[in-house]
Formats: sequence, C-alpha cells, structure tokens
Amino acid sequence: MEAALDYVSSFLEDQKKGQGDLFGDLEEEEKTFTDFQFKKIPDIPNMEQLNMEKECIGCYVSGHPLDGYRKAIERAVTVRAGNINRIAEESKAEKAALEASGAKYWQMRDSGKSYVALGMVSGIHQITTKKGAQMAFAKLNDMDGQIDLTFFPKTWETMRGQIEDGGVYAFRGKVDGTRDTPSLLVDAIEDVEKMEMHSAQSVHIKLDSNFTSEPAISQLKDFLFDKMGNCSVYFHIDTGNNPYVVRANDQISVSANEETLNALREINFVREVWTE
Repeated sequence: MEAALDYVSSFLEDQKKGQGDLFGDLEEEEKTFTDFQFKKIPDIPNMEQLNMEKECIGCYVSGHPLDGYRKAIERAVTVRAGNINRIAEESKAEKAALEASGAKYWQMRDSGKSYVALGMVSGIHQITTKKGAQMAFAKLNDMDGQIDLTFFPKTWETMRGQIEDGGVYAFRGKVDGTRDTPSLLVDAIEDVEKMEMHSAQSVHIKLDSNFTSEPAISQLKDFLFDKMGNCSVYFHIDTGNNPYVVRANDQISVSANEETLNALREINFVREVWTE
C-alpha cells in the first residue's frame, strides 16, 4: 500500500511540475510513465491470516484454525462445547448416586469417565491457592464454541511450560458438572498424531424421553439389528429424574462410519449420536 501511494504521489508531482512537456504535441496516450510494479511477496501464513480476520471483523472467513485437525477431532475427541452440558449432567448424576450409596470422598473424586477435547487455548489465568500452590484456568475454543479448562496444582506444575495462549492442544480429563458452567478438569495432554490413528470403540445414542413403549422405537431397533460392525452400542436415556446409560446386548454392534451415524440421527426419537 505504501509503495502504491508513493507511486501515485510521484506521478501527480511530475504532472504538476510539467515534466514531459517536450512531448506536448504527442497524443496523451503516447506519453510514458513507468508502470507500477507490484512487489511479489509470499502469502500470509494461514494462522496469521485467520488471526487478522478474527481481530478485524470478529470471526474467521477463509477457514478455521482447527481445519488441519479435523481427522483427530472426528476420530478421538469425545467432549466439545456442543455436548459438554449433557456430559456434565451425566457426571453430576453419577456422583449423586455414589454419594447416596455412602461412597468415600476419594471414590467420588476418582469416579467418572475420562474425555478428550481439542482446540485453541486462550485466556490462561494463573492463581495461587491458599496452600501457596499454583493452578490455572483457561478457555478451549473448538469448532462448537468454548470449554472452560481447570488445571489443578499437580497438573499445572507439569504443564505450565508446555501451554501458551493461541496454541492448539488436545487435553484428557474429567468433566465437572457441579457448577453452573461445566469445566474440563485437565489430567494430561494428548498426542494429536496418535489421535488421528484412533478408531472408535463404541456408538452412543441419546433417546428422546418422550417415547413410551418399545414399539415407538421399533424403527431404531430394526435398523440396529440390520447393521453389523465393530462398535458396541450404548443408549442414553433421561427419565426426568436422572440420566441412565444402558449398554445394548452383544448381538447389536454397528460401524462408526459417517453414513451409519447420519442414518441413526434421522431415526425417530434419536436426539444425538456420537462415538467414543
């Protein structure tokens, strides 16, 4: 831009001074002035361009920072901004059941499934606990939105030198559903390359709580019995009081390919489908 403005300024200045008047008898188009030469420079790095778009207009236009991680996301990510609320409800219900059964604190602390999230880290905020230890909070921006991250002291001690704002990382941890905003309690960093080689082991189907009998979900039953694959099937049902997870018998197994998953999503009373 600066070179173009300098060129125009120079052109106008020459005209103002009357340079080239020796050729005044020639037609205007025969007068010469060196053409502007565009400087050839390499393209802006993709990440830099995306950051500029985000800063200027508030959203990404030419792509998404996680486009290069889609394979890892499809194959191994199990918690996203779009499903963390459901997972938090299940986690909360599980802890409530343990508490009602008289479980010890350490049993409740170690309970729950471990999930994998992947995204761009932002807003790292480190604090000092009452015991003088360092821990941190941050946001993980994925394709669906944002996930709150919590790094407890022991975890933060090992990770603080590996994580920085704007970096893309994959984390493994448990979902805390005890607060208004769910949070992923980070335990470890995952190897993204290994995640790309991951294959799903199970297909999870969340059913609408409005169905009242087996015949109502006969379409789903027929579909599952007609399919054969390597993945176990789990049904997630919310009765209004607590969510339940029921594993289908071993006669039912399906493939985790996109065709099968999309077909499942179109069946009556199926609200959500995902893999783990």
